[in-house]
Amino acid sequence: MLVRHGETAWNREGRFQGHTDIALSEIGRGQARALRTRLEVSHPHLYDDAQTAVMTSDLRRAHETAEIAFSVPGRTLHVRRELREFCYGSFEGLTRREIDERYPGAMAAWLNGDPEFAVDGGESRAEVHARVHDAVHGFLVDAPQRNVVIVAHGGVMRQLLAVCFAEAGGPRGLGFGNTATHVIHVDPRTWSYIGQL
Repeated sequence: MLVRHGETAWNREGRFQGHTDIALSEIGRGQARALRTRLEVSHPHLYDDAQTAVMTSDLRRAHETAEIAFSVPGRTLHVRRELREFCYGSFEGLTRREIDERYPGAMAAWLNGDPEFAVDGGESRAEVHARVHDAVHGFLVDAPQRNVVIVAHGGVMRQLLAVCFAEAGGPRGLGFGNTATHVIHVDPRTWSYIGQL
């Protein structure tokens, strides 16, 4: 299961966060509590440490979401730096309007979707794809639990879901709002998209 972190002040303002370590807002904490309330009823196995492991990005907005939404007594949250959002380099802290004003054409180049393109000082989609898949594959090999929850970021979720939609050119039309939750099935050969909770 892939879960995006709750809202931050920069989400509300439309600012690129990337590796900048922004905490959840009170709205974001409320979203994480609401997610927990919903999933505890509909998916209680997620709160049984013998059945489900939880991985999270080391950035506060994801880690705090994981703590609020999925912590149980005795559970270890498996923190991985490799699950951080894209490093957006010169875009971080800026809105799209500010980026267009300061770096004409850079946003259009980023949105073009070239997997090798990176903004100044940032990471390409190919780089993020490789780091997050390496981290997840490595964890899945060793995890004894049947289920794994990954609490991370919108860009990371898109890269993880991309393998489920390779023939369609990526995960288009899916929701990636704060605390969006997507379920995938992983076996040794394929990743399959199950749906959004």
